Amino acid sequence: MTKKKTKPRRAAARAVSRTPTSHFPKGWDQKRADEVAKYYENQSDEEAIAEMEAGRRGGPFTMMQIPTKLVPEVRKLLAKRAG
Repeated sequence: MTKKKTKPRRAAARAVSRTPTSHFPKGWDQKRADEVAKYYENQSDEEAIAEMEAGRRGGPFTMMQIPTKLVPEVRKLLAKRAG
């Protein structure tokens, strides 16, 4: 029985990106993430409650719960509305 030579897995090597990809949303970086984390870590309970209550009052946005299975349809509707 002869031993078969195996070729290097070049396809797998090519699949690895040579440029680092950010794990942050567009417009964010480590500095901004650290600043946001610091803000909330240093916020008192009273400040946190006041911020949540202010977010519920008026404004151009509404928070609501929808069944998870409907999320894709809701996203489609919002995308159509956004144009």
